[in-house]
Amino acid sequence: MAFETETPPVSAWRPMPGVFVSTKVPMRRSTPSWTFAPLTAGLFLALTASTELEAQDRRSSRVADAAQTPSEPKGADDVPILPGNLIPLPGATIKLGLEPDQIVELEEKMFLTDSQRVDDARRMMAELGVRKEVRIEPFLMSRYPVTNAEYEIFVKATGHRFPFHWWRYGREDDYESRILDIRKEHPGAGKDAAILYWLQNWRELPFAIPEDRLSRTQSVKMDNYPVVSVSWSDAMAYAAWAGMRLPTEEEWVYAARGTSDNEFLWGDDPNAIPVPRGMQHDRLWEVGHFGELTQGPFGHGDMVLGIWEWTGTLGFFPFVETSEFNKEREDLLREKLFRDKDDSKVAAAHAYFPEWKGSMVVCKGAMYASERRSDYRIGLRAPTESLQTMEALGFRVAKSQRPGLDFLSSREKFDYNKSYFPGSIKPNMADQVGLERYDLTGEDQRIAGYHALSFAPMSHATEEKLNLNKLHEQTVEGHRPILLGTLAVTGELQSPAVPAGIYTLVFRHAGAPKLLRNAVGEAAKAIKAAEKDPEKAASGDWQKVLRRFGITDEDVTAGPVTFVRFNPGGIVVPTDEHSFLLRDHNGDYVARWQASGPLESGKYEEGEASIAIEARPEGHENVTIEFGVPVDQKARGRAYQHKLVLQVPKSWAGGERWRKAD
Repeated sequence: MAFETETPPVSAWRPMPGVFVSTKVPMRRSTPSWTFAPLTAGLFLALTASTELEAQDRRSSRVADAAQTPSEPKGADDVPILPGNLIPLPGATIKLGLEPDQIVELEEKMFLTDSQRVDDARRMMAELGVRKEVRIEPFLMSRYPVTNAEYEIFVKATGHRFPFHWWRYGREDDYESRILDIRKEHPGAGKDAAILYWLQNWRELPFAIPEDRLSRTQSVKMDNYPVVSVSWSDAMAYAAWAGMRLPTEEEWVYAARGTSDNEFLWGDDPNAIPVPRGMQHDRLWEVGHFGELTQGPFGHGDMVLGIWEWTGTLGFFPFVETSEFNKEREDLLREKLFRDKDDSKVAAAHAYFPEWKGSMVVCKGAMYASERRSDYRIGLRAPTESLQTMEALGFRVAKSQRPGLDFLSSREKFDYNKSYFPGSIKPNMADQVGLERYDLTGEDQRIAGYHALSFAPMSHATEEKLNLNKLHEQTVEGHRPILLGTLAVTGELQSPAVPAGIYTLVFRHAGAPKLLRNAVGEAAKAIKAAEKDPEKAASGDWQKVLRRFGITDEDVTAGPVTFVRFNPGGIVVPTDEHSFLLRDHNGDYVARWQASGPLESGKYEEGEASIAIEARPEGHENVTIEFGVPVDQKARGRAYQHKLVLQVPKSWAGGERWRKAD
């Protein structure tokens, strides 16, 4: 299974003892990474265009019983069926956000000048909002950020693009052999030439995990170091491949401080940093280097002073309504700290508003080179463009307890075309069902492979007020099938015969369109008349009707027309059968098979969807999904119900090793 990466890397690298540094923006050790300027507009546009041209040939809560220990369930033969690096977290309610007086109180604890405090407080402004209570459902999160070795397995398994520095410094011999070609292809690009060359040719380039040069005579391969210089969509692609997701901002905060109000991992004293600092310590280390000193209350390591971490929260917005945020901002600026408007820092604070943007992702964690004590705060929100990659920015993964949920939701977020969905119809993840199993390596239980089938019914069937008969008629006369759900699979299905991917399941009721029957009759007469008199072209309003239903003149001539075609894709559908169809991630129709019957309306509550698997003598497994789709947005307790049967081939059938919800 492969995924597309649409986001270009925006950092070049050069080696230093223990630290990689962006060549575009010199790193000052007192500067938080999220204040780095992006590349020049010209190079950024060139990177984006190059990435689009070099697209990777791929486009690409209901919770299980809390009594289950989700990190150590066993399958057949006592085989662990979840990776061993996941730590479970119980459900809880936490608070997010700061009030103006809390920001001032925090700044008073810092050993800073007034000017520095003003600048610091301005950066905290994005956290304003009367303590917002958020419910966290039980979930699991990886003990450490994803490592180079783990990411390498993903890259080799999927063909996903590897980080730039894996070629530039991991295979420096190959890079040096191509220097003349690089300069020839990108004259005048300077240090950016290597990035542009990599973007255009990465499929043909070798790569290897670089070595950390500890000294002039000693180095170590960075297998167990956190992977960095990956974009948000790179991280999302890995998470989907691993059957996981990125933790939300709220989940990350919960993992770092539990239900306490601690501002720092070690309490509320900004000066009680338990980790040694200085040039010999402020560097990228292998995961777990500082042990318990940088652990959260549940045992998650490297929560600060490792790397910044992507979260799954796409969109940087205030915790509260904009009007409430603006009021609290005004309250903050009335504090004594901000009264001297002749001070340039104070004036800048009064003019400052956080840049709320849907394309930004909130990052957490505070990198190893951060020197501002406020950077270590658990609540700090570091907004970063999802297009960015940086030398100290990586990610860790999270997992919901429901099998297959994260695989489907990760794919749906970045690799799924929903442009043809009417109105507010969308996959209802609260009603998702699925199967999953892991292939794990040796004692460390790293992910070597992931297999899943996951399905989510649609939120509702129609935006219009239609009864079931009218809805059936719409699928026939209107040539508009009903959207039933979203299906994602990691391997090919035997029936319907489709490869791994994410699909939309739609339904067409049996019936021959009256409009089409009439148009076919008119077309047949016109075609015969044109055959007798070639000067008379066969034309008329019937042509529009034929095109609408995917019927050609040749179909009319061959007759009788007992089918329709669905485009894009050209899938032929017999009019006398109830039919399921699949549309791929681009929206093309790719498969059709006979449904067991028409849709039926009945009592149905969210959470009643079910999935079952049965081994067949023929060698494959039958997966049966029973589900309902509410009639419309206002429907309560009633839904269109159906049963979906899929065949999983023996090549990736899991038998008793499948993990599914009870």
